[in-house]
Amino acid sequence: MTIQNTGRAENLNPWKPGQSGNPGGRPKGLARQVRELVGNDGKRLAEFHLAVATLDVELLAAANVTAKQVTVRDRQTSVAWLAERGWGKPATFAPVEEGDPLELSNVAVAIDKVVDELAGKRATRTPRPSKNGSVANERSNGATPTV
Repeated sequence: MTIQNTGRAENLNPWKPGQSGNPGGRPKGLARQVRELVGNDGKRLAEFHLAVATLDVELLAAANVTAKQVTVRDRQTSVAWLAERGWGKPATFAPVEEGDPLELSNVAVAIDKVVDELAGKRATRTPRPSKNGSVANERSNGATPTV
């Protein structure tokens, strides 16, 4: 089955280039009207979200809502709403696509230098006599064997 572009989608946009789809914008004074309905401090709104999140039957009844009407999604939304307003929205960061933001390559280079330095010291170290006076061979750990 082959799908062809008929060009119809181009004709669905009733606005000319540069023309706004919402020329009137948001109604003036909408935020003020909402604050008047809810209360300037938002206490009623916060109480409602708390009632939904905790399924508080008495608070829900004050809003003419039954616990059976509240879905899990409603509760999750209310918890998120309360958390965002109480502690703020979590920070979001753009993913790092390029480079090494933690400079881990510098750490790897530093580790390689230390490993090379230790290997060089191990190679130049001469065997020392053990407590009994004999010198351990290269493969030995230097301990005196017990008989």
